[in-house]
Amino acid sequence: MKWINDMNKDFVADLHAINSNKFVLREYAIYTEKIQKKNPNGSVIQGRRLYLNIFQHDMMNIITNKLLKHRIEKCIVGTQQCLVSNITIRKIYPNNISHTDRSENSVQLLFKSPTAFNYVGGSGYVHNPTPERIFGSLLKIWNTVFQDTTYALPKNLYDKFPTAVVITKTDIGIKSWKMGKQDVKFKGFLGLVTISFIDDEIKADCYNLIKLGEFANVGAGRTAGFGHYVVLNTK
Repeated sequence: MKWINDMNKDFVADLHAINSNKFVLREYAIYTEKIQKKNPNGSVIQGRRLYLNIFQHDMMNIITNKLLKHRIEKCIVGTQQCLVSNITIRKIYPNNISHTDRSENSVQLLFKSPTAFNYVGGSGYVHNPTPERIFGSLLKIWNTVFQDTTYALPKNLYDKFPTAVVITKTDIGIKSWKMGKQDVKFKGFLGLVTISFIDDEIKADCYNLIKLGEFANVGAGRTAGFGHYVVLNTK
């Protein structure tokens, strides 16, 4: 965000609704993963791959232009300054995510970063997964990203989640993660969650929401790298 803020402070203020009391869902997500690279001499370099997934055209254009015009050699990830070895830009289209012909009975998700959900009607967070929380968050993201398009999903889809979607198995633990330079910790669950779909009519919609979540994260703190998961298995 500092890259964009240095170039266009007004855009960043609008993106995060800094000057407004209105809630605005942020149309990007961040997550990182550990990587190892071997040098020719056999030594191993530890590093991290940073993913920035953007769902907003103006933001995408600003960052793409920045990357094409300027050589980025360093970046800050959390509290660490890192050397940048490679930057890749990849464009993903809606039909890469939306599969109307997919009708899975169940999916197994591996949550790789702490995940929590805003407590509705109050302050604080909820740290256990439920169909309403997972799919409610994903539906809100989906209809923000795909609003005014043929990909938009009906808002009343949320009403079906409590009875049409069931979490059949979990193997999770709670972890706290330090945020930024301040001594602030975010607590959430990590691990495996298996979800089954009972209602045939919404199986395709649920699968599409799950696939979007791999790029957009889910729950609170999505733009700080929280709520990231991958799909391991489908049946």
